[in-house]
Amino acid sequence: MKPADAAELEEMDKVDVHPDVHRATEPDEDQILRDLYGEPDAEGVFRGAAIAPHEDPVEDADEGDV
Repeated sequence: MKPADAAELEEMDKVDVHPDVHRATEPDEDQILRDLYGEPDAEGVFRGAAIAPHEDPVEDADEGDV
């Protein structure tokens, strides 16, 4: 195991493990996620299936959009 992996593993207890952590919490967050990544899967997770492998919505955004 690389030192960076070991350090990350030590921090895992600080990660939010709530079962709904992937769900939108802000009123417009759900729409923004849909615009960026397409529809969520059956579990409600936005997996980015609508994005072509070469696309990066942050990288491709205008400077004022980010």
